[in-house]
Amino acid sequence: MNLLFGSSLDGAPCPSAWMGPGRMVCGPEGLLNALEVALGLPPVDGGTAIERLISYREALHEQLERDPGAFYRRSFEVESFSASRVLLRWRDELRLAGWDPKLESGESVPSRLATFQAVETAAQEEDTFRIGPAERIDRVLAALSGGLRSGIDSINVIDPPASLPAKWRKLLDRLEARYEDGLPTEPLAAAGSQLHVLQARLLGIEPDSNSSSDGSIRLIEGRSEVDLARALAQQECGRDSSSESALIASPEKRTRLNEFLGQRDLPFLGAQEDSSGGVLSQLLPLSLRLLWGPFDPQAWLEFLLHPVGLVPKGLRFRLARAINGIPGRNNEDWHRAIDRAREKASDDPDRAQRIEKAISDWLELPEYSREEGAPIAAVADVASRLAGWMHSVGIAKRSDEPEVASAWLFTARAIESFTRAIRKLDRVTPQELERLMGMWLPTAEGGTRRPGELGCSMTYSSPAQILEPVSVLSWWEPSDSGVRRSPWTADERSWLASHGVNLVTTEVLLEAEEQAGHRAVLQATDSIAIFVSTGEKGNRAAPIVTRIRAELDSETDEKATATIPGEPVSIRTLPEPRRWWQLSDPSLLIPRKSESFSSLSKAIESPYQWLLNYQARLEAGSLFGFGVGDDAIRRGTLLHELAGKLLETDTESGEPQVDWIGMDQSALHAWIDQVWPSVLAESGAQYLLPGYEAARNGLLHTARQALWHLVEHFQKACVTSVEVEKVIQGVPLGKGELNGRIDLVARSPEATAVIDLKLGGRSRRETEMAENRHLQLAFYGHLLRETEGVDPQVAFFIFGNAALLTRTKAFFPDAFPVSRSNDKDDSEWTGCWEEFLQVWNWRKAQFAAGLIEVTTGDTEPDRTPPLEHWTPPEGADTYNDFDALTGWPRTA
Repeated sequence: MNLLFGSSLDGAPCPSAWMGPGRMVCGPEGLLNALEVALGLPPVDGGTAIERLISYREALHEQLERDPGAFYRRSFEVESFSASRVLLRWRDELRLAGWDPKLESGESVPSRLATFQAVETAAQEEDTFRIGPAERIDRVLAALSGGLRSGIDSINVIDPPASLPAKWRKLLDRLEARYEDGLPTEPLAAAGSQLHVLQARLLGIEPDSNSSSDGSIRLIEGRSEVDLARALAQQECGRDSSSESALIASPEKRTRLNEFLGQRDLPFLGAQEDSSGGVLSQLLPLSLRLLWGPFDPQAWLEFLLHPVGLVPKGLRFRLARAINGIPGRNNEDWHRAIDRAREKASDDPDRAQRIEKAISDWLELPEYSREEGAPIAAVADVASRLAGWMHSVGIAKRSDEPEVASAWLFTARAIESFTRAIRKLDRVTPQELERLMGMWLPTAEGGTRRPGELGCSMTYSSPAQILEPVSVLSWWEPSDSGVRRSPWTADERSWLASHGVNLVTTEVLLEAEEQAGHRAVLQATDSIAIFVSTGEKGNRAAPIVTRIRAELDSETDEKATATIPGEPVSIRTLPEPRRWWQLSDPSLLIPRKSESFSSLSKAIESPYQWLLNYQARLEAGSLFGFGVGDDAIRRGTLLHELAGKLLETDTESGEPQVDWIGMDQSALHAWIDQVWPSVLAESGAQYLLPGYEAARNGLLHTARQALWHLVEHFQKACVTSVEVEKVIQGVPLGKGELNGRIDLVARSPEATAVIDLKLGGRSRRETEMAENRHLQLAFYGHLLRETEGVDPQVAFFIFGNAALLTRTKAFFPDAFPVSRSNDKDDSEWTGCWEEFLQVWNWRKAQFAAGLIEVTTGDTEPDRTPPLEHWTPPEGADTYNDFDALTGWPRTA
């Protein structure tokens, strides 16, 4: 077997001159794999990156117990996994450089190296962190020394010897490797071209002339990846398909580039295809997030709405809607969703069984404190359960969908590997688990490499992989130097060198990286196009870009957008807003059997929304707006619920469930403090999560202040009972009926009052009451009068200001009534209702004629209602789901 070896050649295409039986191009991983197979060495068990990390973390933790002053203590205490990952990388670099933990120890050993020695000395032989690249090389060398044959006839190395760690050089020397970089010794580009000049200077040859820009070298700059991808697709459109072309880009980037090539009907590049494995691997982090308490509604929504559902569809969508509506667990909506799913599956035993298993497996998971972390057994149990489920699905798909089944089984094995790795831990916090997930996810993708289509460019992941001449070379976003600054001090390096441990210097690594970049440029024969991103501030130019600009006097830079030819676009005038829509057939408006305050208010103030909502029945999609956070609607809902718990009356005794009548301020605050956590857990669980402290405390402050003012008003009004969320239905209005739900109905021995609760909007409500347009209160007053024969007083209570808004002091003696615009109308609500009926009849006449008023801010009113002050106010369409349907002004 003949090998071509380079530190960046794992996964590299084989050059045409090297093709043939018994020949292979490989990097470090490929060479070790080939040698282990040839020598009959068993596969390394437990050597995955995550297993080694966890093993080394445990060893570092034990070292801290022995030596609390170890140099890495502070970093380890802040973030143990990140610190362990860096220290493991340092350890592997030392071992590859020839460091032996059994070297002499004593006062002469630098303290940090002494700590590394102590970690190794105390560790057990079976600790998996010991299975690194250096140990694998030692195992191969031992087998070769024992007389086993490698099966390798020759090996050519393209890297400079000095750039390779000592153990790699030892192995390559044992295999009698030859070091030949294979670089051209003279320019391959045509004499006189700009590319020829650059190649000559990179080779240290003085070119014959300084050529002006001829397009053989192009640095194409773009602020966004989209601009660059469109420019690359444009370049591919003009490329001669018979020319040898190459593209340097990572497999992940090629997938993105294929989107733009496909838009131009160009052949796809060979890429890492995003199969269902990418979706499947998301299930593990989504499932593990369910373990943390308090209950996280957003995490549960993401889990339930994931395309691959662990919970049967009927149940998970019902639960998702329940959580989105009332963010909590084990509340009425939660149990109603489960009961409804069970009811739907009652006639299907298999479906019913799947629902019950999903409930026990996923809906009844234990919760663990985010501060204390979860026992690793609980984490492993969830992961094992998920792996088992995915394995069974993969097996079931094998016969009909073998490729899909492969992705499922691959991800299941990856989860099993993760489970084995974490069992060495004791407990894990959410932050630590997220770190582990970040390391695991790249290894869990079940995507497959899709070969390039006929006519596409040959693709390479690194400039070092360009091993033969190419006519046209494209280089996608070359990166800044990946060489890290050495972590070792001069004294440490000196001590290591005195003991035969010679680390590769940063200077040597930078030279090798530069040579890899030069390799790509030197192999181009016709042209090079380098696509450079300029979008992020602080981005340093890649070394090869800097070198090209320094070497060439003429202009090489181009803007990506300038390379894309503009195509004339025919102008289509967008429809402009119109104040009125005219229906061609008014009979399309179907008489409604029932109306609510919401429908009536839209008919009066925003008729086009009434039309689209209630006649066209347009509504947001089932997944629109799914997300749980802090907003006015959720804050108002929680305060409503808290007020209801305080004021509601026992249905059997008729007495208040909480004795708010006799409460003073301190007693009320104590009651709120007691019930507030349970209210949040049931209906606003997001406010119990980290990051919501300010919102949670602000809500609690508002609740304490506002509810005391409300109770105080009730006490001074001698209120004896309060009905909460009173539902009234079937009140006649024309040929239809009215239905409504009143927030609070307060009763004293002499009178009754209707109170509507609002989070904010005091100024708007004051204006409505002053102008006798408080339709919501009039609507509720009319419902109560028609069903109970009482003439209630009415009020708005604003939580945000703890303000009670009334028109008179008839019921609430300490209220401050709003100043009425019309002093002649001193009614509570009846005058408003009578005015509403006039405006309602006027609006119904318009509907009968097919006229729909569009009350947007982009149009001016041109018809006045029978009562001018009922003209829809400015901002009537602020909360508008249909603004995209009303037209666009010319200035938009």
